[in-house]
Amino acid sequence: MKLSWDLSQIYATQQDYLSDKQKLKELGNKLVLFKGKLNNKKDLLNYFVVNEEFSKIEEKLVSYLFFTKSLDGSNIFAIEELSELEIYLQELNNKTVFISQELKKIPNKSLQEFAKLPEFKDYDLDLLDIIKDKKHTLPESQEKLMIGASFANNNSELFDCLNNVEIKYGKTIDEQGKIVTLNKSNSRVLTSSHIKKVRLYAYVRILRAYKAVNQTIASNYISHLKYSNFVAKTYKYKNTLDLCLNDADLPNNLPQSVVKNVTNYLPLLHSYYAWRKQFMGLKHIDSNDLSCNLFDRTVNKEYTLQEGVSIIKEALQVLGPDYINLLDKAIENKWIDSEFAPNKESGAYSSSLYGVHPFILLTYDKTQDSVSTLAHELGHAMHSYYSEKAQPYAKHNYEIFVAEVASTVNEVLLANYFINNAKNNKEKIAFITDFLNTFVATVFTQTQYTEFELFAHNAVDKGEPLSYKKLNDCYLQLQKKYCGKNVLIVSDSQYHWSRVPHFYRSFYVFKYATGFISACAIAQKLLTDKNYLPKYKEFLSAGGSKKPCDILKLADVDILDSKTYKQAFKLFDNYLNILKNTKE
Repeated sequence: MKLSWDLSQIYATQQDYLSDKQKLKELGNKLVLFKGKLNNKKDLLNYFVVNEEFSKIEEKLVSYLFFTKSLDGSNIFAIEELSELEIYLQELNNKTVFISQELKKIPNKSLQEFAKLPEFKDYDLDLLDIIKDKKHTLPESQEKLMIGASFANNNSELFDCLNNVEIKYGKTIDEQGKIVTLNKSNSRVLTSSHIKKVRLYAYVRILRAYKAVNQTIASNYISHLKYSNFVAKTYKYKNTLDLCLNDADLPNNLPQSVVKNVTNYLPLLHSYYAWRKQFMGLKHIDSNDLSCNLFDRTVNKEYTLQEGVSIIKEALQVLGPDYINLLDKAIENKWIDSEFAPNKESGAYSSSLYGVHPFILLTYDKTQDSVSTLAHELGHAMHSYYSEKAQPYAKHNYEIFVAEVASTVNEVLLANYFINNAKNNKEKIAFITDFLNTFVATVFTQTQYTEFELFAHNAVDKGEPLSYKKLNDCYLQLQKKYCGKNVLIVSDSQYHWSRVPHFYRSFYVFKYATGFISACAIAQKLLTDKNYLPKYKEFLSAGGSKKPCDILKLADVDILDSKTYKQAFKLFDNYLNILKNTKE
């Protein structure tokens, strides 16, 4: 079985692409002509219609070029067209700054009345958002300055340049004892090796590479913190956290609530580490031993793509026949590109194009990880499919906050299938520890990162001096807190924070934790309650039609309720108890 995209499903010919490119500019010209006209119901509605049509074509053009470049990063057509499109959109953005200004001047009462009218039913949430955002809208001249400043800010790009290009890990040894060049391609395999010497050598060399540029990365990160705080306060938010939560329609202090609830279960994490220490027969366990493979790689079976797809379909039977039929549709209708190609983008993603279908990219390598990755991306794809089928274009997009839920539900159900169908105790232990390590990395580690972010942003917000030493010291103390007193911290571990690219997307990482916690709660309901599935389908179909926390509540999940965390950690505890009672 081979799976590859057919991008002619987006544009059958180059002329079709060029036709849409021209149409985009015509619609852009129409948007500019709304200047001075957004003060009445008729023109306001017309603006929403034209803007929606513009957005659909923009999304189609960008997706086509992005997918083309994903398949071949050297494709000069995609590279040049994306650059040209970015320049055009920046110019148009400057020409249409007036839109936010004019929308701000519409009386709140009028906006509320329009939102109740049938002709505005697709745009009612947009109208209410105008009211919410009024106090955060700047005068036109200031908006233009901020747009320019945003394009000049490049802290994230500087980090990417260092992280992806200039930082070199040097040489290390592999499991055969050979000297090899350590890089991002093989680092995960070597740092998770069941051979202590191999994983420790690799881990230490990575940390040393970041230690060598720690001051540079810290200076760049502090600059990012200051810029984020400046943007937030310029737009009249209290601070960066306030801006991030308001933009995503999330409750105040949600990250702090996540930290409080998750850290209540740190004794459970420490108990898992104690089990690993005993199982591995080590006198001392250090931070390099916490997630490595417990067995050599012969335990890990290979799965052909066809076998992987069959396993996924079997594992997800609880989601109903219509869901399984959609999985078949994804396979048959070229939603997935799974083959290796020299210039193909690494990693995996799912990106949906409204009116066409979701597109899934990965490089399937026959490992259990790649089966799990495919199940994860199919979860994203099905979430998008259900939402696009049920919601109008203006409401089909779901927020990042709920984006990882459906994908992780699939992962949890797949893990449950692997564990329940293990052929022997060694396989069962491997499958369970694989799931628990994912739980730790997604819930505990991302919460630890959130605590670090809260410390760093809070220091800048209060005007307190921040240095590379304070950042390193904070991270080291958090490592000790999360690892527990029985785990030795590897030398130079305090520099690990400087490896994390997500810190340049302020207050993003806590959403991984909430997504995984929500998914664990949902998966257990699906497996134990035959009447629950319609609620989950309602969640999948909601798109962006409600606030994110309210959308989660459609699936009976309240992320502010400690009971939700209790359900998730009960799953962790159950698997840990199975480990304690299973002999190799």
